[in-house]
Amino acid sequence: MHSLGSFRDCRKLMRLFTSVVSEFGKIKRISRHLKWTDMNRKGAKGSFIISRTCYALFFLLDNLHALTKANVMSFLDRKKLSLYSFFFWFLGLLTSFSYNTFLLRISYELESNLKHSVINNKTPKQAYDSLVNLSKERQMIFTNLLRNFGDIAIAVHEMHLPKRILKTNFNNGLVAVCGMLSSAIGMFQCYQKVRKNENAEYDLFDRGE
Repeated sequence: MHSLGSFRDCRKLMRLFTSVVSEFGKIKRISRHLKWTDMNRKGAKGSFIISRTCYALFFLLDNLHALTKANVMSFLDRKKLSLYSFFFWFLGLLTSFSYNTFLLRISYELESNLKHSVINNKTPKQAYDSLVNLSKERQMIFTNLLRNFGDIAIAVHEMHLPKRILKTNFNNGLVAVCGMLSSAIGMFQCYQKVRKNENAEYDLFDRGE
């Protein structure tokens, strides 16, 4: 366990503040692809911006926590940094869940518009291909929601919220299963991206990571 913790800390030190800069790059990227045209897109864009800002704060505090463990900034309170970092991760996950929920609404709206336009504008083959693509994108959204759910359980556990509210913590086995679920989904999504095209355009239904 000690070696695993050391590996995790080394990974944090290697990324340091590049992860924070990366989050703001994602906000800039989505701003070009998602417009403030209706309530669903406004909700999705607003949720995404808040989520990635919270992730940036999480990475910043998490990096500072790693520096305190490396005795570089030992004057900082390590416990508070850990607590605050998990708090912002938790907020980021909640707003990411909201973002994917809005994407679901957009997906169903696009499907409804598509079916309505079939009569006038599209051939059955074009309509079928578009509906298949929407179905695949919706599967991706549900996968992201499932991954969010697994990460939220871990964040809640790390903040000891169950103990404060319910007077008992989550079972370690449950936390481990949630972590494995999130990691497995993350690896599968990375594989899909590489297989699809690593230079592909930004996908509206992407988790943004």
